[in-house]
This record gives sequence, C-alpha cells and structure tokens, in this order.
Amino acid sequence: MTAAIALPVLAFIVQYADRSIFIGLTVLVSTLGLYEFYEMTLTGKRRIESYLALSFGALFCGYVCSNEPATALFVLTVIFLLLAVVYLFRFGELSLVIQHLAITFLGLLYIPFLLGHLALLRGLPYGSSWVFLVLVVAMVGD
Repeated sequence: MTAAIALPVLAFIVQYADRSIFIGLTVLVSTLGLYEFYEMTLTGKRRIESYLALSFGALFCGYVCSNEPATALFVLTVIFLLLAVVYLFRFGELSLVIQHLAITFLGLLYIPFLLGHLALLRGLPYGSSWVFLVLVVAMVGD
C-alpha cells in the first residue's frame, strides 16, 4: 500500500519538481537515513553527538548537492575536526573515542555524501532518467 502511494509521488518529484525542491527532499531523506543509522550504531549515551552529526549531515548533503566540490570538501574537513574535538572532550577512553568517531564519520560519508549525488545526477542531461536508473537498481538489489 505504501509503494502504491509513495512510488508515484517519488516519480513525480524526480521528473517534474523544481531543483530546489528536489535538493530539499534529498537533504530530508538523507537526514532521516542518517538518523536511522545513528539509532542503530550509537547507543543512548551518545544522543548529543548523534544530533550534532545529524545537523552536520544535513549541512554536508546540501553542500554536496550544490556542485561545489572544493566547498563540500572544506565543509567535510571542518565537520570532522569539530566532531573530533567534541568526542575527545566528551569521553575519557581514547579507544572508545576513535571507535565512535569512526562510526559517526562513516555515517556522514555513507548517507549524505552518496545521496547528495542524486541532485548532481538530476542536473545532467537526461538526469531524471539517471536518477530513475539508480532508484531501480537500488530497489532491485534490495
């Protein structure tokens, strides 16, 4: 039932929505996916860090969608340094700091970075077709 409603809406958005609406939807889906990732990987004691990483992930996804690679790389570097400082001062044991920082950074690279490329694909010639191809391959592989 969800697919009967959600798939036509998704197809309409991919095909006909304005670029800014598509980027906004991409950032929203990326943030929701990142929230789910952190709920599975970071325990309840890490709420502040996960919410901080969620906001950084939305920001990073927006910069990836903007098609400015140097700016996106700079933002990613600043995010990593800020998260490293937060994790360093919030936890005492260095092995836990490194482990949780790695999980947090993996989430940032895995979800917002890759989903942000959907907006870049859509900006290409026949971009909507490319996005549909990516969605079909993801759905078939799932």
